[in-house]
Amino acid sequence: MGGSQSNLSPRPLGFDYMCIAVRPPDKLRIINGTDYEISIIRQIIEETWQQGIQRETFELNGVHEFKLRGYPFVLNISSNDAVLSRRMAGSVLHRLYRDGWKLLMSSDLTRTADLTTWFFKKVPVAILTSRPFMVVGLSSTDSLMILNAPVDLHQTFKDVLDKSWPRGIQRWSYDNSVLLIKLKGTPWHPDGDETVQSRVILQTLVNDLHVRQWSLYGNSNLKSGTNTLFFEHDPNIALGQPSPAHFTISLNKHDTLRLIGIPDSLISAVRDVIQTCWCRGIQEESRYFESWEFKLRGNPWWASGEEAVDSRFLILKLIEAMQAYGWSIIASIASSRKLSDKSALLFRQSQPRQSPVFCISLNETDKLRLINAPEDVTKLCQDVIQAQYVLGIQRVQRYGNSLEFKLLGNPWGDGISGHDGLHGRSLICHLFHALANHHWRPVTSADVSAKYVHRDKGPDYPIDVDSIFFTFDPTAVQPSAPPAQVPYLQPYSQPYTQPPSYGFLQESAPPPYDPPAYGAYST
Repeated sequence: MGGSQSNLSPRPLGFDYMCIAVRPPDKLRIINGTDYEISIIRQIIEETWQQGIQRETFELNGVHEFKLRGYPFVLNISSNDAVLSRRMAGSVLHRLYRDGWKLLMSSDLTRTADLTTWFFKKVPVAILTSRPFMVVGLSSTDSLMILNAPVDLHQTFKDVLDKSWPRGIQRWSYDNSVLLIKLKGTPWHPDGDETVQSRVILQTLVNDLHVRQWSLYGNSNLKSGTNTLFFEHDPNIALGQPSPAHFTISLNKHDTLRLIGIPDSLISAVRDVIQTCWCRGIQEESRYFESWEFKLRGNPWWASGEEAVDSRFLILKLIEAMQAYGWSIIASIASSRKLSDKSALLFRQSQPRQSPVFCISLNETDKLRLINAPEDVTKLCQDVIQAQYVLGIQRVQRYGNSLEFKLLGNPWGDGISGHDGLHGRSLICHLFHALANHHWRPVTSADVSAKYVHRDKGPDYPIDVDSIFFTFDPTAVQPSAPPAQVPYLQPYSQPYTQPPSYGFLQESAPPPYDPPAYGAYST
């Protein structure tokens, strides 16, 4: 059964997840949104994208597509259109948040056709300041494009770059409320020490903006490579007080893991996790500019077969261990335009928490693997896939240290219409919903594979898409609330069905977990 002929399963009454896929060169696709959310997005597009909307279509009984005039989502976009495109994205995220749709994460789920997919959860309506999100785009190979930044923050950006980028600033301009900083060197197409220092820029920026009451809200791939970062103004952050510390785990080359800004006492903890969870072991370790580098045996970031499962298992165990030491992952940032580069995992100091982590790994064009998932979670996910992925399952099998579902269609593939991808994104929304009801919360979506296909005629593309990591969190179930301003409308008056039980008759107990005796790090 092909995606072009199969509707999405009906949206359950009160379903509190939706997503928006950004598809180059000119489309936004809203999946599981209601008439109300669609009206918000339409209004934002009309207010922020001067060329306007070319047409709107409704597909698969649950997908609303906006095709814009012009080309807002292409790599070689004009500077003016890049400003408008990023401003539009920031406005969509901010307005939806004001109406109770909080961004959970951005995920790259198609190898070439889509840029990013925003996943949202309905939460009680937030009381936000009237300030728009501040938008920081990693532009070209060497620039920062900053929108909506108060003038009193300009010095903060200069201070960040002075202490984190030794090559310095080449040019600085401020025009029409856009701050454009061109750096010396190529931080977003880095080599050598730039591969470390470019991550130091972002780590320092997140840290120092937090001191000024600006917290990282999310990050997205809007221009085929590097991320755009969105910051929200939070007056509840004590102004001028030291920010919680941050550090970065950077995945480099085919086999290298670098720790940037990490407390020395945590290096041994990372070493222990690698030695325990990566059976091939460590080839060597040493200082590499302003980082500590582990070179692993094998090719964890250029993996084939079961090694691809093992590399994601290593990442989830690192996240799990850092949580136990009091460091929570807050973002996975793509800062390099090189196709072979991976995400950098950004951690913030927090309360120590011993909780298991598992991974949903999306592979090739049609595979979904559950890695380190407890038995009850495996059963839950299988029930959701069978109930909500209407294209069907080709086979289910053990694959290394994972359970692999080979799906019919190509949900992570390209396709001219991308209909299979819409089914895949809807499935992820339903998995989020079911897992949250059993206290599993997504913590990040990361690109952990450097492997790509080279084409003589056409652009190269990665073999795998993002992997999504979840942690067990007893507070993950939150009451949903509709927007206070208007009734919570269903799209196009289509009938609702009650949410499926996914095979569970009652709320499951927390899964057993016996973590290693990590000593909590304290400053």
